[in-house]
Amino acid sequence: MLAYLIILAATVAGMMQVSWLAAPVCACLLALLLALERYNASLSPSGLEDAAGEPFATMTSLANGSMAATAAFLLGRATGWLWGI
Repeated sequence: MLAYLIILAATVAGMMQVSWLAAPVCACLLALLLALERYNASLSPSGLEDAAGEPFATMTSLANGSMAATAAFLLGRATGWLWGI
């Protein structure tokens, strides 16, 4: 739920012509949230289940979060331009 709110915030920031610095801030927040969720999901009582694959999974979460927030910001800019905001 928090991830959707961050994406919505990035879209609204783009629509309202907020500074471009909002895109990296939302991207960092979303990437950290996704990495934290991935880390919490991979914990088991004995530690990490797949320690060898964890760095790749974490980097994938970081890349997905960064790209999703950036795309949402750019979509907001495009939507604001189309609506004349």
